[in-house]
Amino acid sequence: MDVPRAFPNHEPLCSISPSSLVINEIITIVTAIRKTSRWRNSGVASILGVTTLNDEFLADGLENRWKTNGEKSSSVRYPLVMEFSQLKADLTIQQNLSNFDSLRLLSPFLRTIKSPRTTGNVTSLCISAILKLFSLRIITEKSPNLDIAMRNLSFAITQCRFESYDSSQDEVVLLRVSRLMEESVRGAGNRILSDDSICEIVETGLSMCCQMRVSAMLRQSAELSMISIIQCIFERLKYIDPELDDENFWNETLEHPIEEQEFHYNRLNTSQIESSEITPFGIESIREVLRVLISFIDSKNQHFSDQVKSMALRFINAAFEVAGEHMGNFPSLRILISDTLCKSLLQLIRHSQTPVLTNSLIVMTTLLQAMPHHLKLQQELFISYLISCLQIPTQISKDSGLDSSLVRAISSTNLVNDQNPDRATPTSFSERKRFVFDNEGSPPEIRELIVECFGSLSRIPGFLVDLYVNYDCDPQMSDLASDLIRVLTRNCLIDAARYSTNNVPPLCLDTLLNFIHNFHERRLPTFEPKDHDRALEASASLLQSKERKFIIIEGANLFNESPSEGISYLSSHSIIEHPSDPNSIASFFHSTNRLSKRVLGEYLSKASNTEILNAFIDAFDFKGKRIDEALRMLLQSFRLPGESQLIERVVEAFSHYYVEANPGVVASKDAAFVLSYSIIMLNTDQHNPNIKAQARMTLEDFCRNVRGVNDGANFDRQFLSDIYSAIRNFEIIVAEEHDTELSFFYIWSKLLQNCKNTTPFLRTDSNAFDYTVFNDVWNSILAALMYVFSTATEDTVFYRVVNGIQQVADVAAHFNQTNVIDYIVHRLTEFTAIGSMHIPEAQLNTAISHEDHQVVVSELSVRFGRDFRAQLALIVLFWVCNKFKNCMQDSWLSVVNLILALGSNNLLSKESLPGAKLFQYEHFPFPNPPLSSGKSNFNKEGGLLSTLSSYLSSYANDEPPAPSSDEIGQTLSSVECIRSSKIDEFLHNLVDLDGSTLERLIDALIEIGGGPLYDDASTQNETNGFISGSVNSSHAHYNTQTLIIADMLTSLFIGFSKKIDASSIKEKVLSYLLNKSEQIVDEQSMNHLSYYILLLYLDESLELEESSVEWKNLSKYFAVVKRKEFSVESSIISMFLELSNRYSYLLYSTFGFDLLDVLLHVNSADVSDLLVIFHKVSARKLDLPKLQTYVSFVDVFIQNIVKQLARILSRQKKGLTKGKPVDKTTLESHGKDLNDAFDLYLRVASEFEDEYYDVTDEKNVLHQKWKMLYSHICKFCLSRSRSLRTASFSCLQRVIMVQLDKPHDINVTMSLFHQALLPTMENMITTLNGKPEHHLFGLAKAQMFSIICKTILLDMNILSNQSKMLYPLWLKLMDVAIKLSAMHGSEAMAEVMESIKNVYLILHSAGALRGPTVDDTDSDPVLKTWNSTWNNLFIYYPVLAQELDLSPETETETEKPTEEHNSLETGVI
Repeated sequence: MDVPRAFPNHEPLCSISPSSLVINEIITIVTAIRKTSRWRNSGVASILGVTTLNDEFLADGLENRWKTNGEKSSSVRYPLVMEFSQLKADLTIQQNLSNFDSLRLLSPFLRTIKSPRTTGNVTSLCISAILKLFSLRIITEKSPNLDIAMRNLSFAITQCRFESYDSSQDEVVLLRVSRLMEESVRGAGNRILSDDSICEIVETGLSMCCQMRVSAMLRQSAELSMISIIQCIFERLKYIDPELDDENFWNETLEHPIEEQEFHYNRLNTSQIESSEITPFGIESIREVLRVLISFIDSKNQHFSDQVKSMALRFINAAFEVAGEHMGNFPSLRILISDTLCKSLLQLIRHSQTPVLTNSLIVMTTLLQAMPHHLKLQQELFISYLISCLQIPTQISKDSGLDSSLVRAISSTNLVNDQNPDRATPTSFSERKRFVFDNEGSPPEIRELIVECFGSLSRIPGFLVDLYVNYDCDPQMSDLASDLIRVLTRNCLIDAARYSTNNVPPLCLDTLLNFIHNFHERRLPTFEPKDHDRALEASASLLQSKERKFIIIEGANLFNESPSEGISYLSSHSIIEHPSDPNSIASFFHSTNRLSKRVLGEYLSKASNTEILNAFIDAFDFKGKRIDEALRMLLQSFRLPGESQLIERVVEAFSHYYVEANPGVVASKDAAFVLSYSIIMLNTDQHNPNIKAQARMTLEDFCRNVRGVNDGANFDRQFLSDIYSAIRNFEIIVAEEHDTELSFFYIWSKLLQNCKNTTPFLRTDSNAFDYTVFNDVWNSILAALMYVFSTATEDTVFYRVVNGIQQVADVAAHFNQTNVIDYIVHRLTEFTAIGSMHIPEAQLNTAISHEDHQVVVSELSVRFGRDFRAQLALIVLFWVCNKFKNCMQDSWLSVVNLILALGSNNLLSKESLPGAKLFQYEHFPFPNPPLSSGKSNFNKEGGLLSTLSSYLSSYANDEPPAPSSDEIGQTLSSVECIRSSKIDEFLHNLVDLDGSTLERLIDALIEIGGGPLYDDASTQNETNGFISGSVNSSHAHYNTQTLIIADMLTSLFIGFSKKIDASSIKEKVLSYLLNKSEQIVDEQSMNHLSYYILLLYLDESLELEESSVEWKNLSKYFAVVKRKEFSVESSIISMFLELSNRYSYLLYSTFGFDLLDVLLHVNSADVSDLLVIFHKVSARKLDLPKLQTYVSFVDVFIQNIVKQLARILSRQKKGLTKGKPVDKTTLESHGKDLNDAFDLYLRVASEFEDEYYDVTDEKNVLHQKWKMLYSHICKFCLSRSRSLRTASFSCLQRVIMVQLDKPHDINVTMSLFHQALLPTMENMITTLNGKPEHHLFGLAKAQMFSIICKTILLDMNILSNQSKMLYPLWLKLMDVAIKLSAMHGSEAMAEVMESIKNVYLILHSAGALRGPTVDDTDSDPVLKTWNSTWNNLFIYYPVLAQELDLSPETETETEKPTEEHNSLETGVI
């Protein structure tokens, strides 16, 4: 045995010579001795001492001369004094004491301590001197003869005697004695103390602590020394080989009594102290010390007071604190602990005195921490009893205001109704009820102590998991972990304080938080199992065992109600493998203790179950048992029925198997039957309370009753006497049904028997089973935490609960338990009171200016701002959501509703939304409540009159009252809390969600928004009533919530489409957004919704075919926008342009044209992007209908530009009246836009086919295209807008040039004139005649006439060769010119004259129009044309004739102008 040394350094600590120091102590002691009356005459001897002469002759001569007075020598009369004098003389010549004999050094001091003739003061000085020798290292481990010296020291301490004069001085001596004992055990000589020395020291210390006559201070000081001594003694177990222990030590009961209080060790006398061999103390003394300490708390020892028992418990606790885990390695100590100690502790926990109960719980707690492997059943018994003591006698009231989930989580079985507890406890059920419910007899502190005990146990790493693995999953054990959590959760409620103290609820909460902390710590990688595959198998096996236990409990309950149904149920689940085999059924009966003893007895005693009864009894081991002992074993397993016939059947079966197991003990089965029946009758007779004592059966009566039944012979009288005594002293009972010490004895005996077959307690060092346990208990723990959160008022409680919730969330996320995270989120959302069920009306929302920004004061912001618990819940909620968003599943509805409520009440900013970060838009259409015109009284004192004045002024202005200072402060508090909760971070990080979580979130968003199906008819009636009216607050809030959902959906879709296949969610998101067009009631919100929709269509992951239904749905959406006459922002046009760039087929499809149609009709501002869109369309790729649509779109586009120009001119005209200058840049820009728009016609014309076509064929497509194009261009020539007419004339002229540049014939040219140009000219003349604006079109008519003339000139090459078609055309042109003659004198008339002049000259020079010759006849077309030209044209334009130098001499006979004019009109094609 290698024991570490106490002091590695052996150098003395004193600064003076050690010998001088010891001499000083001797002088002090001797001086004190001389002052006593007994030693008064020893002065000379004590001073000079006794010495010897150096010369031998002189010594011999003077030897006989001394003692001349006849008196005894001083050495004889004063031995103590002389011994000190001799030691002093020896030390005088010895400077270094390291090699000085330690026994010689201590001997005078020890002799004085043992001497009964010294005073207490002298004894105290001696003890102090010895202490100084050890403390200053004058005596060390290397001192010679230290082992004998230490034995003498321990003997002297235990034999300390002195004359008592003063009680206070006596206590000082005893105090120093205890200190010296402590030093001797802990100091330099502790390694060589023997077993007997240890026992002597402990015995002396215990006697000192138990002396009630001494002061409390002395007892407490002695107790402290004893604790130190015991710690040092039991620490030696760490260095002792367990094989040195004797496993059968306690079997020799007579030699080694286990329950006596006296020490049993080899007590040495004075002569044996120095002669016997010394062996360092070991297991023998340690075992004896522990046995004696345990005997102090034995319930049989009634002479020990509670104070002594409490002290003994503290000593035992000190021993286990030092060497608890090592005690289990020693068989004798293990037996002593598991039986005697645990039994005593379990009996003491019923003690009503708080100190005893306190120390008992502490010892048991330390014991379970130190060596649980060997105390599995004892721990079950202990914890189950404490749980029963914490039961609340009343159920939770239904109207308590608690959440239903909380009630379900913490509900427990009422003990009052528990008539068949499944596990036996040290006390019966009835006594437990008294302990728990008798508030008058039991102090309320008892519950507090029990909860504190559980608090200590909860700090053991993995304690709850160990309970669950070892008990909850063992079919034969109680559900300790589940029951403990349930009872702690129940005691967290406030009403639990009525049955105990106010400290119990927070103590229970602390215990639950400790369990959470353990789970949280064990999730770290250091606790991961090394072999994961094996851990998974073990976890699966654990779950199977748990399931098997559940089945057994259900089957047992069924059996207790109906045995046949129970057996059938157990058989169907393979618990009873062969229901037809009696042995299989009997084996189950023996394997469980959950069956009702009464029901089991009735079942076995039935005649139909005889085979099962025989199999059941056959399973007992009766060999070597006396018949009453065997019968006692049997009758403890079930209750014997009351009917005699049934009793006989049981006894008959018992007799048969007993005789088989013990042949020769009883002559026959019949004899065994009679004797067994007689024993049962004796048991009833001796313990029936209705039978008087004098009427009870005596031994003689019992012997007489069984006389001659042993096959005609009598039983041995001693045999019968032993049976009689056993029955009389120990009743045969069913222990679980009684409430006596005997029942406890039965239960404890059964427990010790089961310990042999029970698997050891398994300590889980890894987190392999943590998931299973956490999954079973989280609901109860969280329910309690949420309850405390809802009722707490102190910051510390809030902090602990919040920390617990965070740790639960951490653990749940580690195990991927989404239901736990969902539960936390649901409950915290409820605490915020911001969910959809709690949103107040928003009509009174008011905006105020605060510092440099606006703040919206609402009922929600005020209510939330004054609720500290709600604010804390919000912060914790989004901490959980931010950290564990990927673990959220069903809780998204709650979170989204909360976000919508905040957004609709302006408590979220644009920057908070995910789209603001992802899409960088500048504005979000939050509700715009009215801005309060009243002045805020924030940070000012306001009275009743000021408040009333503010209210009345607001009422007069038809606006909500100005918010008060308190309301503003509460709103600002709400804003700050929301900012601190980091909702923006949560929303921005939603793009980091996993795929499955994303789908749940999208489903939640769509569910809240109303569903994914697009049905514009379903919501038509709901919106028609307010589309045309103003948008009220409820509609604005609805729009905001819809757009927040749209923002989140779009952000999620685009963010996730880059990571996963988004096809599964594409249809959901698009359908939802498109479905919301009918519900949006304001233009700004509709534009924002359109923005989100087009973002989705532009996403790279969305690959749409031309036939995709999404295009149709998009067309429907924009049709609604068009119907509601909402303007579309320019950004929407830009996005449509991007969309057309991505899908090239878009602008050539029907749905693409539908979209473009909507954009043109609802947008009157954007030009550049629309121009680009138009330019992207090629006329060559359009059929005639689409080309017609396209050109009509250009018409609308042009009209929109003109409208914009008109608005600008109107604004600038108003600005001129105010002195503002004209913005020519804007006008020029819009003029350019208009020209660019007309260029689209030119682009269309340039893309027409370069081929000849037949104009006479009305079905010719190319002809129809040109005809259609001219009709649209010419339409604008009739516009009242000057700029529009000018642009259209320019466009028309260029289009004509394009057409005439293409291959064509005379028919095309004539078609151009007669179907486009001339009809337009006629319309300008005839349609506007008589109208007020007629005078405005003078120049326009001239411009149109000029275009016609220029067209003739452009195509002269063809016309000059076709005189038959040219002459009628010229005649028509003259007709038009004549109609324009009303514009004489105007600028327009000059232009007309110039145009007709140019045409005439070109025609004349080309020979197409010339004067008549002599060869011309009257029927010649040339002559006729010339005459008509002169008679009609030049009459109206004489100046033109002069310029052309024409004279009337060349005239021929003409017709009257009127008739000629009429003929010209009738000749027009």
